[in-house]
Amino acid sequence: METVSGKSFAAYQGIPFAQPPVGALRFKQPRKNLPWNGIRDAINKGPDCVQIDTMRQSESLGKEDCLYLNLYTPQTSISTSKAGQLPVLLFLHGGSFLSGAGSLYGPRYLLDRDVILVTTNYRLGAFGFLSTGDAASPGNNGLKDQVAALQWIRENIHAFGGDRNSVTIFGQSAGAGAVQHHIVSPLSRDLFHGGVSHSGSGGCWWAIDENAPDLARRTAELFNCRRESSYDMVNCLRQIDAHQLVEAQRNLTDWKVFPLVLYGPVVEHNHPGAFLYQLPEKTYKQNKAARVPWITGFTSYEMSWLLADFFRDPTSAPELNRNWNRLGEIFLTIRNATGSNSAIATRIRNFYLGKDTEISYRNRNAIAQMLGDRFFLQCGLDGMRSHSRYTGEEVYGYEFSFEGKYSVVNTFGQNSDDWGVAHMDDLIYLLNSTDYYPTINSVDDNELRMSNIMTGIWSNFAHYGKPYINDGGRLTDTWKPIPYSNNDSSPLLFLDLNLNPRMMGNPYVERYDFWKSLELTD
Repeated sequence: METVSGKSFAAYQGIPFAQPPVGALRFKQPRKNLPWNGIRDAINKGPDCVQIDTMRQSESLGKEDCLYLNLYTPQTSISTSKAGQLPVLLFLHGGSFLSGAGSLYGPRYLLDRDVILVTTNYRLGAFGFLSTGDAASPGNNGLKDQVAALQWIRENIHAFGGDRNSVTIFGQSAGAGAVQHHIVSPLSRDLFHGGVSHSGSGGCWWAIDENAPDLARRTAELFNCRRESSYDMVNCLRQIDAHQLVEAQRNLTDWKVFPLVLYGPVVEHNHPGAFLYQLPEKTYKQNKAARVPWITGFTSYEMSWLLADFFRDPTSAPELNRNWNRLGEIFLTIRNATGSNSAIATRIRNFYLGKDTEISYRNRNAIAQMLGDRFFLQCGLDGMRSHSRYTGEEVYGYEFSFEGKYSVVNTFGQNSDDWGVAHMDDLIYLLNSTDYYPTINSVDDNELRMSNIMTGIWSNFAHYGKPYINDGGRLTDTWKPIPYSNNDSSPLLFLDLNLNPRMMGNPYVERYDFWKSLELTD
């Protein structure tokens, strides 16, 4: 295969890293893969995990036998590889823990750098995150799949020219939250050495499901499974056809696609093999989080991707406005407010849109900011401070603000100029994708420049643990970490990440203070 600049690299695709989680292994933690005989074909990518594509709300696709990874290395021959030299980047895809696949993201940009890229699948939806809150199905199997991929890398990456002691995990959205979960999980300790979270944090309300046992019972009810015993309930769900089970997820939303996250990570009861046995913040305060450097940040208008789809249905906004007292709290996922959920939702809308202003296409950017802040802002900034304070490691914040010619909103037939920089738009310049955005080519001058900046920074972070910026062949430390502080009100710094990266102060102070004042308990 070749990079966008024409550099050759080797691709090993569809490598199984755990036993197929089918039959009796459904809803169980991954089992170490069995060896195969002879030479295995690594030309084709493995199947995606069974899912409904949340970007397109398609029919269910994929297979349960899906625990495969793809590995891309500049070493074009294993026989000539220089063992243990190259740092490794493992990508964890997003998709609300409901959809996505490693195969959707490619190596044509990053492999211009001296790094190895690994993309991986992990189980999704009920298959990866069904939890009964007890030993019948403790949960977090999707995250444990990621641990299994990390263990595979540690045991095998030397054969592909990689350094098992220089592994960086980077993830987007749900994958970003997973990165911080790995930072606090005892199962992931010493398996990686740096983290990058694109739009997400493990402390976000959507990254910890506090109502998982109830969701498991609701799922079982859809199939008339007995719910008196967790074990009977889980055994019944093991008998259900995989695609019927994933299609049933459509019946668990409250209105349209909301809530966006159904099944997700949980705090498990403390048992051998628990991925998370307490909330991430508690692990930080006990000084038990991994001491690794961490990059984390946002795009300028995170949730414009959701609204680009939302406004395609001309009935959506009028229905929401007519029924705001009932639907507003669903739209904003306000579930555990002190007082009225509906009143809090109205207070949030008024803060961003102005008093009594309705939801409409013309104020789409303010709505995108409102939804984006609900999903990512307060938890993201709190996560930055906690990691710096309790690990003493460097934390680098960014806002990706480059408005290129491509955007994820194009997937919904929308013009990117109308929507600002959306959720996932930063990935356009790191990982080529055939599904969500076009591949950058030689005529995309600014896009190529942005890609070179991004791949340079990310590969430097993988090599050195610091996000050096390339400036005329010289590495610069333009990107400064947030100042260390032993309190929760330390000032924050961010890199304005575009064609001319520069440091800026915290642009989120007023909005952060507003969310803090709401005292939401989730």
